[in-house]
Amino acid sequence: MTKYSFILLSGDRDGFLDRLSSLGVMDITRSSKAVDESSALMLDRISRYRNVMKKLGKLSFANDPDFPEMEKIASKCEEPADCISAFEETEARIGSLTEAIRNCEKEMQAASIWGEYTKEDIDRIGALGYDVRFFRIPAGRYDENWENEYIIQIIEKKENVWFVVLSPKGGEISLPAKEIQPPAASVNELKAEAERLHGELTEQKGRMLFLKGREESIGASYREELYRLDQYLARKSAGTAAEDHISVLEGFAPAEKRSDIEAFLDTQDVYYLAEEATAEDNPPVQLKNNWFARAFEPIGSLYLLPRYDELDLTPFFAPFYMLFFGLCVGDLGYGLILLAAGIAIHFKMPKMANIGTLVALLGVGSIIMPMLSGTVFGAKLYDILPMSDKLRGMFLTDMQLFWFSLIFGIVQLVFARIIAGVYATVKQGWQAGLSNFGWAAFTLWAALAFTEWNSKGAIEIMSPALSYSLLGFAGVCILFFSSLSKNIFKRIGKGITSVYDVTGLLGDVLSYIRLFGLGMSGGILGMVFNAMAFQLSGIPYVGWVLTVLLLLIGHSLTIFIACLGAFVHPMRLTFVEFYKNVGFTGGGRPYRPLEKR
Repeated sequence: MTKYSFILLSGDRDGFLDRLSSLGVMDITRSSKAVDESSALMLDRISRYRNVMKKLGKLSFANDPDFPEMEKIASKCEEPADCISAFEETEARIGSLTEAIRNCEKEMQAASIWGEYTKEDIDRIGALGYDVRFFRIPAGRYDENWENEYIIQIIEKKENVWFVVLSPKGGEISLPAKEIQPPAASVNELKAEAERLHGELTEQKGRMLFLKGREESIGASYREELYRLDQYLARKSAGTAAEDHISVLEGFAPAEKRSDIEAFLDTQDVYYLAEEATAEDNPPVQLKNNWFARAFEPIGSLYLLPRYDELDLTPFFAPFYMLFFGLCVGDLGYGLILLAAGIAIHFKMPKMANIGTLVALLGVGSIIMPMLSGTVFGAKLYDILPMSDKLRGMFLTDMQLFWFSLIFGIVQLVFARIIAGVYATVKQGWQAGLSNFGWAAFTLWAALAFTEWNSKGAIEIMSPALSYSLLGFAGVCILFFSSLSKNIFKRIGKGITSVYDVTGLLGDVLSYIRLFGLGMSGGILGMVFNAMAFQLSGIPYVGWVLTVLLLLIGHSLTIFIACLGAFVHPMRLTFVEFYKNVGFTGGGRPYRPLEKR
């Protein structure tokens, strides 16, 4: 990136920014927070728009039993002057009504034991000079002789006896029963209140349903607000001097555009300085990759962009991600479908060409990796095609595929440590990279040693000399170069404490078992649908129609589930295991050039 500093008259600033936006390459440095009251208000409004759009996108009342009534209410709604405020008010009211209905139902449950009565009934009894008092006592402790002493009406008698006593006003009642606080309202009054609340809730949901129909216009308003804020912050990011008559702006643009930008600036009444950007300037990040790695940039952008002075890991994780995806899908038939879909998207939908390339590459990975087990649409190739025993023996068994997943994971972890070591060596010197090379050597030694141990001596991979060399190199590098301190005791102390990372290494390796599990589950699910479908083929007349229909539905469902898991879990392995072992920090800001829309 090239850093530009502009100095111009404040009165010319807006016109200059407008002309500069026609180039579409200059990223004007924006404030990290609201620069004044106006931008604070705009940011608040944009945040409210985003919140409303997110909630409306998830909103669904289709399964609500009152949906027909809500649609009627929605059709009669007058358009709110401000959909954002209307949504917030309606959402708050729905929340309070829902809570009120819940409380009302609790009160109804408590009051139902006393039956239906009204406040007027209580008042009439009071006019006769009596108080109504409510009691409860276990059935075994109730004494019928109390009825000779007091005016008692038993309401319910089961495990407990619930009864009411009429006593003269001011009189005392001496009973061993527990006196109950009378309900605030009778059950019939509470039922009426619940119906009223439910009616209002339906009305508010109908209003919300109307607002959901306004999603498109709300989205358009949201984009207008974003553009307005973008332009405003670009103007207000200017520093001012000479009593607000001079403005100073800062911007960044790709270095290869420098000649075109300077040719444009030379025609403007502006003084500018151009220099190579440094990490301290916090310039924006624009990734540059070949066609293969560029297809995987959307995957990496889901996590964090690298800092301006940090290594872009996209070219390094892309091949692994493609193959991990294929291992998780576990069926080369599905890989062929993905490849065809990706090619179609690339050529038929130019705006999504990069996504089409990504889907096609994932399809290639889903063809390569399932060839290890020979799975195609839930069946095995050697069961479909005639093959010799030697050729059949080339396909991996389930247990072999399990170990292959772990070995593949170890390869990525060792590769990550080597990348980290090389990068640290280039940036900080040869000592900085040795600890990572040591961990790479230790991981390799541990994997080979475990393989020999697991084979019970049947396999000899490492000679004693190689084993001791790897372990010794790893020990020296980890113990003495985990810290670059000049104090030897600090170095050794850091090296000893870093040995604890062995536990994390074991966890990292075991995480790759998910590749095997997902691949197996997809193949088994496809096989189950095949078995179910072909059982229907024996039905007279319609058997094969049902078979084909079930195969289409079953494999469509399976490919969706397989691709979902294959998208998420390799991403987790990339962002957690791979990125961590490389030492990726991230935090770069995206390149957002000022341009006319």
